[in-house]
Amino acid sequence: MYLENINGPSDIQKLNLDELRILADETRDALIHKISLAGGHNGPNLGMVEVTTALHYVFHSPIDKFVFDVSHQSYPHKILTGRKQAFLDEEHFHDVTGYTNPEESEHDFFTIGHTSTSISLALGLAKRKRFKSWKRKHHCDYRRWFSFWWRSLRSLGLCRRI
Repeated sequence: MYLENINGPSDIQKLNLDELRILADETRDALIHKISLAGGHNGPNLGMVEVTTALHYVFHSPIDKFVFDVSHQSYPHKILTGRKQAFLDEEHFHDVTGYTNPEESEHDFFTIGHTSTSISLALGLAKRKRFKSWKRKHHCDYRRWFSFWWRSLRSLGLCRRI
């Protein structure tokens, strides 16, 4: 079992391609285990297992920031960034939130849960390099998600250089 030896992205980066495939299978099994017993969002998460494994293999979280379109795609990310017990052990199922949360892990860059905020977040991350005083923790109001999405698309179209 590879998952039991994964405590963060640096552990993933030591694996070869065959081991990465097995890790993805084990991550999927952990998701199904928790969701079948405690509930949760399975579709968005199951669809992100291989993508998240690949992201953590290629990039260097928490230095590189990951933006999920909805936090219900982040469970594989949580499993691979030191929070696997919350998916493997029933006694720890409620140790993590259903959303990305910077107070939970340095690998979570935003507290966000709802869809269509990814464009504005990614645009903000790209633009932040110009502002040295930018703070790490941000929260998006889910009630305005569509407005953010629409304005972000418009802003992205107006950006000539990020």
